Amino acid sequence: MSDIFYEEMMDYSRGLACIDNRVIHQGNRRWKYFEQDGYRKLSDILQIENYSTFIDIYMLAHYITGMIPDEYDEDEIANIDDIYEFVSDLIRYDESTDINWENVIAYVNEQKEATNEQDDEYEGIERIYKSLEPIKDELLKRNDAFCLY
Repeated sequence: MSDIFYEEMMDYSRGLACIDNRVIHQGNRRWKYFEQDGYRKLSDILQIENYSTFIDIYMLAHYITGMIPDEYDEDEIANIDDIYEFVSDLIRYDESTDINWENVIAYVNEQKEATNEQDDEYEGIERIYKSLEPIKDELLKRNDAFCLY
């Protein structure tokens, strides 16, 4: 299933490339970091048309909570007033063992490097980066406690 999902997601992203080429790179980057065997998969949470297009903060909120987005954007996450504070709290206090925090950190770092400071998305990815940075070592220790056998 995962290869078929990837191909369909990339076809969808290529169709949007005429509007914004970034979705192709974002989709590839998310696939690279959020589809590792033994951990929660983003493709189990986001549908093909959302996989590469969801704004990072909302993608992370859904990924960490495991909540599948409502197709009409009327779920609990869509209605949160301060989504950045919500995600920061999730990151700090979530005890899920099926999240590869090393990959979450690597994704945010790579996404930050790939995002131009003039881009509308830059402020958001910068805020996520700043909330991860002080607790990065603690998050990496969570992964050390989780072993795949």
